[in-house]
Amino acid sequence: SVWALAAAGHSCGYVSQGVDTAGAGGSLTEVFSGGRDGLVLSHNLRLLQTGLVVRESTAVQAIAVPSEATDMWTSTADSHVRRYPMQSGNLVSYTGASSASNTDTVPALQPTASDDYIVCPGTPRLTDYRVLHNKRQVLVRDACDQLALWDVTNGQCTDLPPPALPPGVDVSGDDLLKRALVGINKVVSVPNWFTCDLSLGSLSVYLDCAQCFRAEAEDSDVAIPGGTPLGSSTSRAVDLQAASRAPVNLGARTLRALFEGWLRMSPL
Repeated sequence: SVWALAAAGHSCGYVSQGVDTAGAGGSLTEVFSGGRDGLVLSHNLRLLQTGLVVRESTAVQAIAVPSEATDMWTSTADSHVRRYPMQSGNLVSYTGASSASNTDTVPALQPTASDDYIVCPGTPRLTDYRVLHNKRQVLVRDACDQLALWDVTNGQCTDLPPPALPPGVDVSGDDLLKRALVGINKVVSVPNWFTCDLSLGSLSVYLDCAQCFRAEAEDSDVAIPGGTPLGSSTSRAVDLQAASRAPVNLGARTLRALFEGWLRMSPL
């Protein structure tokens, strides 16, 4: 909750899942809050009233309010940054609305962000991953439950459509990742030669010095969603489809892809 210290025993209501971030204008008489429920609220500490600014489609992670408080900037779990103009006369009564019995009663909210507002698009952070049996591709899921397939040996990424579900069935999070993995994870035997990490919000790959040049696989073991090879060029698609079944050293291919565009500096 957001508490008004000047009014002992009273707090601003309509906060159903906690306050994750807060901000204040230059006058310090109005405080803005946001949380996991996506509600961006305006709390007038002088009038003891709470106003609804906007409802985001994902959790609100940060709020920035300029000193004049004519607009505000919000950052959400989908990594987008949006600016909203502040609208006066949008306050609802604070008295009595902060009791626990009334926290579920939320007045009609403004629609989520539209093209009328300034939006700085971002890339949602990655939250989970699974290494396929071919030890070459990594299935990742981001904060918006979007799936993608990364090829470690060449850095190519392919968006993966969500798995088909029976009518009336809705899955998300780890269940979504498991269902998608079933459809693309071909059973092959390849030794581990790298590890992954998502601590930076993106996929980091670390080669195992002792094993990276001992792992071999065939190009035919690569999972190709929808029958479309990884990569965008037509020539690469033909090369992948016509690749021989001779084993490929995965470590050597990865290093070749990393340094094939390296330009040698001519001696001075």
